[in-house]
Order: sequence, then structure tokens, then C-alpha cells
Amino acid sequence: VVTLLIILGVLAQKLIETIIARYEGNVFSESVFINCMRNATLRRKMFTQDTFEQRTFARTRRASDNPVFVRGNLPIDIPQNYFIIASDGRICKVYQWNSVVNSSKSLYFYNLQIGRMPYASTYNTIMSYKSNYDFDKIIDRKSTHSEKWDKYGDRWVADMDFASPPAIVEALKEVTEKAVFGYAHVPDELNDVVIERLKTRHNWDVKREWLVWLPGLVPGIYTSCRTVGQDGDAVMTATPIYGHFYLGPQHSNREVQKIPMKVDESGIHTLDFDGIRAAITSKTKMFILCNPHNPNGRVYTKTELEELAQICIENNIVICSDEIHCDLILDETKKHISIGTISQEIENQSITLLAPSKTFNIAGLGCSLAVIPNEEIRKNFNRAKFGILPPVNCYAGVAALAAYKHGLKPKILYRYSKTPAWA
Repeated sequence: VVTLLIILGVLAQKLIETIIARYEGNVFSESVFINCMRNATLRRKMFTQDTFEQRTFARTRRASDNPVFVRGNLPIDIPQNYFIIASDGRICKVYQWNSVVNSSKSLYFYNLQIGRMPYASTYNTIMSYKSNYDFDKIIDRKSTHSEKWDKYGDRWVADMDFASPPAIVEALKEVTEKAVFGYAHVPDELNDVVIERLKTRHNWDVKREWLVWLPGLVPGIYTSCRTVGQDGDAVMTATPIYGHFYLGPQHSNREVQKIPMKVDESGIHTLDFDGIRAAITSKTKMFILCNPHNPNGRVYTKTELEELAQICIENNIVICSDEIHCDLILDETKKHISIGTISQEIENQSITLLAPSKTFNIAGLGCSLAVIPNEEIRKNFNRAKFGILPPVNCYAGVAALAAYKHGLKPKILYRYSKTPAWA
């Protein structure tokens, strides 16, 4: 009997090793993963066997396939709820089973459909976006002087009900503890951070003197309308559009030229370039663009922006581009392109408005900026806002710096010196 049990044990061990060898370095379907987890012996072999060191952990099925499970030991520990950045910039979430991870320093990807990874991509750089934000916490904003809840009855959509990132809260605490709330200018470091951000995220090289800080993006729209042209001139925009795109020109003694967007069979809104060309007159001095578009959410392609830019160059029209939502694109197939990167000609004929307010939920603090490469336009812009717009306050500049510097910045956890042989 003892001999028989030993033989059965050896056979079972061989069977387990065969299964492991079969799936080693490959993806697991959800059913295989669940069955393996139910077998304690197989689970231990899968998660702790030293021979799994430096196995392929970077292969996934195509995005259209079933959820996948990939495992492989790493030379580091990565905390739960981190995100992994692939070498091609795509993102997926990390799920760990701490009961087995802690001893083996293994990293497990489950359901990589989240990141829509390309087939057999290689992760030679492990970076993290620490998910330390609590998006499940419900914050009651009623009776807090909130326009959204106390004035409009939750029908207002200009701000979120999520708490701002902890780094911003801590930065504001430091200002409060000093107990002096005098006049302020934006931190010098904020200029450097914005310049770096525009370079890395927008592929746009800007100079410090191009940056003009504002106490809000809407004031930037109104100021832009008063910067270009004269009373009686016209400002063009594509509709439907955010309400201040109408009000800005009207309150600046400008005519509003509304060009309805075209809607294709799939419901996608596109700019009506023929309509734009036909509506241009000698009085048309500015086109206000919203990219990503509010309210239809369009992220304009490079081809669309190039055609719009060419029309404006040919007719000496300045583009004022509101890009406040550029950091909130959730569709991985879309990429934001700043109008100033299309060509040097349109860069010199543009005003780009940006702000951290929507992304980091700090709209009430009031901090935005205009990027104006053209010196003459920039002088006229500063002249138009002089004595009317207040400077950015002591809270807003510090909050913006904390948002852009710490709000969602990747940290390199580990990088292979060269692509691993097993990849």
C-alpha cells in the first residue's frame, strides 16, 4: 500500500510538472486560472517555484480574447493597485494575491484587456502610477456653497465630486498654516513643470515668456476675444459648443459666427470645413476651437487640425484653442494634439488655453494659463486683461504646482539594462 501511494504521489507530481511546463510562460484562460487556484499543490508550484525566475510575464492574448492570467517573478516588490506601463506606453492594472506573492516577489497580471496590450509585447521597463486615490468615497457637498449642489441641484457638470489628490491637499495645508494670504505670483517651478509637461505630453517646445497665467480659463476666452481684431469684428466657432464661446465674443463687441458641426452615420461630430470657408468674411479675426470638444467629446485628428490651421493661415485668422480637457482622454486609441504643434505658422498665430482644474478637480481655486508664442498677440493679450483680471492667488499657484508635479506622475520601479532573453 505504501509503495502504491508513493507511486501515485510521483505520478501526481509528474502530472503537475507537466501542466506547469505546458503553461509556463504562456497565458492562462480564466477557467485554467480558476482550476489552478483550486489545486493547492499546483498553486504553490506555480507561484513559488524558483525555475520560474525571469520567465515571460509580458505576453497577453489579443484584446478580443478572453481575460488572461500571466505570471513571472520580478526582482522587486510592487504594491497592490499599481499600474504597469508597457514599453509602448499602454497601461494595464496589476492585481496581486498577497498570500502567495509576498514570499516569491511575483507579479501577476489579470485581465489585461484593461490595457488592450498588443500581442506578445515586452515590458522591459516597469513603471507605476500608484492608485492611492479613493474613488469610492462619497463626499456630501450639499450646504457647502457648491454651485453644483446648492444652486443648480446637481445639474451642474463643471466639477467632479471626487476628492482632489492628496499632494494638492497637503500643499494647501502648508499655505494655510503660514496664516498669511497676501498677493502672490505663481511659483517659478510651476513654469518649469509646465514647460516639461508640454514637451513630454504634447511634444511641444515652448518658452517661458510664452506663458501667461490667468485666474481661470473662461477669463482667458474673454480676454482672447478682446485681444484680436476690433469692435464689430467676428469670432467663429463650431457648434454645439460651451456657452462661453458665444458669450465671450458678444461681451467683447464681436459678432459670433456659428458653424454647425457635421454628424456622420455613426454619430461622430466633425468640423464642417466647407461651411467654415463659406462663412469667412473680412471681419473674421478669430476661430475658437475646443479640443477635446465640449460637449460632444471629439478628440480632433492631426488631419482635421492641419486643415483648420491651413484655412486660418490663408485668411489670417488667429486660433484660440481651449484644451482644458486634454488630460482626460480615456480612449486609448485617441491622442491629444495641441494646435501649436501643427506647424510653426499656426503656432505663431494661436492662443492655447490650458488648466489643471478639470483633471485634478481644483476649478474653484482659479488657475489657468495661456500659451502665446507671438509677441505682439501676447502684448495685446496682457494689455486686454490688465487691471481687470486679478493675479493667480496664493492657493491656486501652489495647487497647480502640486497637481502637475505630483498628481499622476509615473515612478520607475525597475528597468532591465537590456531586453531580457526570455522576452
